[in-house]
Amino acid sequence: MNRLVYTTKIYSVDDETTSVIFLRVQEGVPLNSAEKLNAMRGKLRNRILESSQHPFFRKTRVREFRFAYRYLCAQIALQETDNGVSNHIFKDAKLRSLKKMYENYKKVLPPKVFERMSSTFNFLRKTLGSSAQSIRKKSDLLTVYLIASYILQKFALKGKEEKFKDFVADFLQKVETTTFTDTEGYYSYWVARSSSPDSKGQIKNRFEIILKKFLEYDPTIEPKDVQRGFDWGQKLVIYGKAYKEARQIGKEEAECKICGKPTPLAEGESDHIKPHNLGGLTTVENGQWTCVSCNRIKSDKYSV
Repeated sequence: MNRLVYTTKIYSVDDETTSVIFLRVQEGVPLNSAEKLNAMRGKLRNRILESSQHPFFRKTRVREFRFAYRYLCAQIALQETDNGVSNHIFKDAKLRSLKKMYENYKKVLPPKVFERMSSTFNFLRKTLGSSAQSIRKKSDLLTVYLIASYILQKFALKGKEEKFKDFVADFLQKVETTTFTDTEGYYSYWVARSSSPDSKGQIKNRFEIILKKFLEYDPTIEPKDVQRGFDWGQKLVIYGKAYKEARQIGKEEAECKICGKPTPLAEGESDHIKPHNLGGLTTVENGQWTCVSCNRIKSDKYSV
């Protein structure tokens, strides 16, 4: 009985890819998402490969298995495109989205993305040191990168490096030991890294939780541009504090600290307790939740 045999010839392949193909054929193991992505070509793919060799990755406990670091770098680059991280606008980071990015940037690189990535990786390597060992999961590595990139772009971090290092280790340890009865956000983070962790929604959830936790951990950190008022992350923390206080006394919504009116997140503002023009710092520690009307009337008066 005659059988048809189909063959495929592959040209211009590097030794590493040849070895991978050989192993897959011999072992009958299908390619994973990272390997499929690595098979694509172009300028972006080459820069992703370079970035994945940064020493920071090997300081963590995330293993470089079947191109894991390259896939993480691709996910990070996707979030950094179009200033996504600084604008807290996140993208679905599954294979389909990554392949589309590789196609879009086959011949030209996205502006400033790899400069930010290199700067953030350098910061994490230097700041976390051996504490990077607390990063054991790929979803955590992505999240820690995102919070570091955001804070470096938005906040005056000089002198706060040790605090950031301690925070990362403390946060991840609490996530590992959390239970479903937790009300502080650690269990919600655990869920967001366990169920569809590469989806846009879960990346956003993890980022918001870790950002709020860091700003609670160090409520004295200031935005780089204090003239523009409280940062988006600080606003979330200040509102969250007011909401928690309201729930403790049986109220359904956060209340304005000045007039006591129920004030949802979309309808309120972060206000300086000690006015900025009187030397008050733009920090969570010096912030309170108010309705728009009270914030405008208060102007440069102290809140008590």
